[in-house]
Amino acid sequence: MKLKIYFLLLFPILVFAQSKVKFFNEVNIAYTVPNQLENTFLKEGFKNNFGFFSEFEHVTYKKFGFINGFQINKYNVTNSSVAGNAKNATLQTIHLKLVYHLKATNKINIDPYVGYGFIEFRNINKTYGNSYILGTNFNYNLYKKLSLLVGVQYNVTQYDITTNAAEKHFFNSSNNLQLNIGLNFRFRTLD
Repeated sequence: MKLKIYFLLLFPILVFAQSKVKFFNEVNIAYTVPNQLENTFLKEGFKNNFGFFSEFEHVTYKKFGFINGFQINKYNVTNSSVAGNAKNATLQTIHLKLVYHLKATNKINIDPYVGYGFIEFRNINKTYGNSYILGTNFNYNLYKKLSLLVGVQYNVTQYDITTNAAEKHFFNSSNNLQLNIGLNFRFRTLD
C-alpha cells in the first residue's frame, strides 16, 4: 500500500518535469455527501454520517493537471445483519485525478476530471479495493485566489472481498453519486 501511495505522489512530477510545467497550483477542501445507487452492502447496512476530502494539484501542464488527494467517509451501522457487529465504519480513499481546467466566465471555472483511487474500508476488519472516479467541479471565484467549489462525482468501487458467487455483486462493489461542497485555493493563475 505504501508503494502505491509513493507512486501516486511521484508519478506526475516524473512524467511532466519540463519548463512549461507549473507546480503546486491549487488545493481543494470539501465536505462530501455520497449517495449509494445500487442495492449493495454499503446501502443496505450503513448510513453515511459525513465525508471530507483534501486534494493538492501537484503538476499543471497547459490546462491539464494532476491532483493527489485523500478522502474519508464515516458511516453508521443501520443493519448489523449486513454490516456486522460494529457501530460505525470508515471508507478512506487515496486517489490520483487528471483534471482539465476550463474558464467558462470571469467568475466560473469548470474542472472535469477522471481518476483512480486505492480504498480501505474499516468496519470489523480492513478491506482494500480500487475506485474509478468521474466528475466535475464548478468553481465560483470569490476572490482572486479563493473559489467556492461545488462538484458532482461518480465513484465505482470494487472491494477485495471473498464471498460466494450469488452475493458477489452485493459485497464486492458499490456505485455512488457524490456531491462535493467546499473551497478551492489557487496559488497560480491558469494561462
